[in-house]
Formats: sequence, C-alpha cells, structure tokens
Amino acid sequence: ICQEGYDGSCDGATFIKVKNSRIALALAAANFYGHPSEKLNLVGITGTNGKTTTTSLIADILKNEGYRVHIGGNIGLPMLYNINNIQKDDFAVVELSSFQLADMKVSPNIAVVTNISPNHLDVHHTMEEYFSCKANILKYQKENDMAILGPDSFLPFVKGSLRKFNESKLPFDKEEIKLAGEHNYQNMLAAYNAVKDFVTEPNINNLSPVCKCLYIIYNLFLTKKPKIKLMKQ
Repeated sequence: ICQEGYDGSCDGATFIKVKNSRIALALAAANFYGHPSEKLNLVGITGTNGKTTTTSLIADILKNEGYRVHIGGNIGLPMLYNINNIQKDDFAVVELSSFQLADMKVSPNIAVVTNISPNHLDVHHTMEEYFSCKANILKYQKENDMAILGPDSFLPFVKGSLRKFNESKLPFDKEEIKLAGEHNYQNMLAAYNAVKDFVTEPNINNLSPVCKCLYIIYNLFLTKKPKIKLMKQ
C-alpha cells in the first residue's frame, strides 16, 4: 500500500496507490483481523492535558475489577502488536493524540475529552484544525455510545449519552485521593465517570493502587526535592 506520489520500485510486488496510506493501512488491518474494535469495549481518551493520567487510571481501575485490559495508542505499544491476544468483551483503553485522531473514521464506545487549549499549532496551523481533529473522537459515535466531557465546546458532537465529569462528584471524600492538584482531581472524575458502570462498588479501594503509584511519581519528579528513597521501594 503506497501513498500517491510514490514512484519507486516494488521489485515485482503488487502495490496499490492510495491518497492516505495511514487510513488505508488501518482499514486493511481491520478487515484482515475481522474488525476487532466491534467485539470489545473501546475506551478512547483525548485532550490537551491529562490524557496519560486519565488513561492509566481507567486501565488500572478496570484491571483491579478483574477485566482483561489492553492499553495503547499514544501510550505503550501500538494495539496492533497485541491484536491476537484481544478477546471478545476485553477492554481496550487507548490514549489518542490529535495526530492519531486526524485520520480516524471510527469513534470509541466511550470517548473521554479531558480539556482543550491551543497546542501543536505548528502542525495544525489553526485552533480550528486542532479542534476538528480532537472532535473525531466523538464524530463517529452511535446512539448507544457515551461521551465523557469536560469542555462544553464538544457538546454539538455528542450522539449518544453524555456525562459532564466536571459537574459530578466522586463517591468518597476528595481528601482520600493522594493526588496533588485540582487537575488530577478532574482526571479522576473523568476516569470514574468512564468506568462507573463496570465497577461493582466504586470506592477508594478500586482507585488506590494507581493513586499511590501516581502519588509516588509526583513526589519523585514534580516536586522541588524529589524523595529519592521512595525509588528503591
């Protein structure tokens, strides 16, 4: 599969010229593997900030509940590497950048948008183009899908059910979360709203393992005096 403009030799192999090789490869892979995204629970997370934290929270909460979870996208390995291990009813939790969303023609069952602010304008050139790429996470959803939103600017793209995570509350005291900063509390709200239908008893015990991990990371790398002793633990 070659993008238009390629004039090199293929050494006798058959090749197909396409306008966009990334879209063509994605479609070919989906067909070859029997459209696995239609057989599992697909959770996609995007936003200018908080994608990785929210993706990690969602994946770990589901794992702690006993689900088979595959994490990928803009974090970890590409999903294609693990395609043969994905089974029906598994969860794929995927962090999606604006670059990955630009060519997407399928939206996840559960789409999470943490926030939006100007970013990558050296590539997207305008805020409108950047926003349009981000909106693809919702553009192809269906009526039985769900949107978990912070920014109101994405509301016109909602086709299924909607949860505004910044207007919700956690089912336990905010003080129990050992994550510093209001931004991390918002990430937790987004993660909770994405998974609460799949967690039998949402409480701090479901969330504590990843909270402790992120708390240690915060103290190691984001404070003025990293607690190096924690590294050995």
